[in-house]
Amino acid sequence: MSNSERRDHASDPRGNDDRGREERERGMRDEERDRSDRKRGPTCYNCQKFGHYANQCTRPRKYGGARPSTSSDSRRSRSPRGGDWRRDPPSQLDPRVKQQISDLGRSVATIQQHFEEERIRKENRLRRKQEMEEAKRREEERRIQEAEAQARREE
Repeated sequence: MSNSERRDHASDPRGNDDRGREERERGMRDEERDRSDRKRGPTCYNCQKFGHYANQCTRPRKYGGARPSTSSDSRRSRSPRGGDWRRDPPSQLDPRVKQQISDLGRSVATIQQHFEEERIRKENRLRRKQEMEEAKRREEERRIQEAEAQARREE
C-alpha cells in the first residue's frame, strides 16, 4: 500500500480511522479517570489516603516521602539527619541561652500584661462613652417631657 493510499485510508470519512478511534478511546479513559479522581476527592500526601489534604491529616507528619507535599512544610528546610528535630530529646542548653529564654519569657509576660491593661482601658472608655450617650439621651427625653408639660399648662 502506498503512502497516499494509507493517508486516504487513515482519513476514512465513515469513521474507520484507527488512529482517531484510539485517540478518542484514550481520551474517554482519561475522562473516566478524571471523574473517578473527583469522586474520591483530594489525595493526602502524608498518609496517601483519599478524602483530605496533607495539611488536614490527623496522622503524624512524614517528611521526605515519595510524593511531594502541597502543604507549607515543603518550603521548610529538612534536617540533614532526616529526622524530625521536634521529637529529639532536649539536650543540655548553654547557661547564656537559658538566661535569654528566661528574659524572653519575662518580656512576653510583660507584653501580655500591657495588652490586657490596654484592653481594659478600651473597655472602660467604651463604657464611659455609652454612659455619656445614655445620659444625653435621658436629658433630651427630660427636656422633651418638660416642653410637653409646659405646652399643656399653657393650653
